[in-house]
Amino acid sequence: MKQADSTYYYNLTVRYLNGELDSGGEKELFRFVKESPDNEQLFRQWEEEWLSSPRLLPVVDKEWKRLQRRRRVQQADENARKRWPLWGRTVAAAVAGLLILTTGWLGMEHYQSLKTAENLFTLETGRAEKTRLLLADGTVVYLNAGSTLSYAGDFNNGHREVRLTGEAYFEVSKQQEDLPFVVKTDFYDVQVKGTKFNVCTYPEDPRVVTTLLKGAVDIVYQNRHITVRPNEQVCLDKHTRQFSREKVQAEQYKSWTEGRFEYDKISLQELVDRLARRYDVTIRLDEAIRKDMVFLISLRNEETIDDILEALTQMIPLSYVKQGRSVYIKKE
Repeated sequence: MKQADSTYYYNLTVRYLNGELDSGGEKELFRFVKESPDNEQLFRQWEEEWLSSPRLLPVVDKEWKRLQRRRRVQQADENARKRWPLWGRTVAAAVAGLLILTTGWLGMEHYQSLKTAENLFTLETGRAEKTRLLLADGTVVYLNAGSTLSYAGDFNNGHREVRLTGEAYFEVSKQQEDLPFVVKTDFYDVQVKGTKFNVCTYPEDPRVVTTLLKGAVDIVYQNRHITVRPNEQVCLDKHTRQFSREKVQAEQYKSWTEGRFEYDKISLQELVDRLARRYDVTIRLDEAIRKDMVFLISLRNEETIDDILEALTQMIPLSYVKQGRSVYIKKE
């Protein structure tokens, strides 16, 4: 490689690690990294130099969490106006042993990661935050609000497993050796080789839901393999432990990754749960309200929570009281 080329990509790397590189520059840098093992080695070398620089000291868990809370408050107003509306930005922090290609590429301005004692990397999003990352195998993951994704430091070295709490959309890269990609939840595993799908497994939700857009996945539950096909949604009722399957417009279930909110059929309870996470509010439904009533809803213009609540009161006989970040919805 020519010295001029080396200097050019070195500067791209530094700008990327500093959170100053735009999306076009990010794509150019990662094309370079994937061109050859030598380029990847060079990238890792530059990354190690950046991590060991005096201005980037490793932080312990307690300090990291304190910094994270403070910066989220400081950046809340600024983040809402940046390139991806309603998508919170994460905080840049140096963690000992962090490798960008292992930890994942957040196609945004910054990244966050926490290395635990068990050699796990964990990415968390708060309420009203969303993020995107690229795993070492080329898989793209979008992580929705209030979610956690964890994976081992040796991910892609003979195994591809992640653990999810919350909601994530995956575009899994198929490998030549057909090494399965596994999403582990508290209730079942989702096993794939190359596909696009969404998994929703929030602890407070009554169901675990897997929706397939393209390819094929197997849900592995108590030694059973349940195959899911494109435009199918398979749900596990947490209480009864019974599965259900239905045809859906699967593309709707990734609309949240694009800043939209589209559902042909969503219950009132699921709607308010999603709104609570999206807008970082607490919503309580009066006991007299039917929580299983179904709606068709499409939000595309970055409506506020007040806009949506007003629209609901026009559709059904409801009223609401909003105090700060708390909302109480009652029957008229």
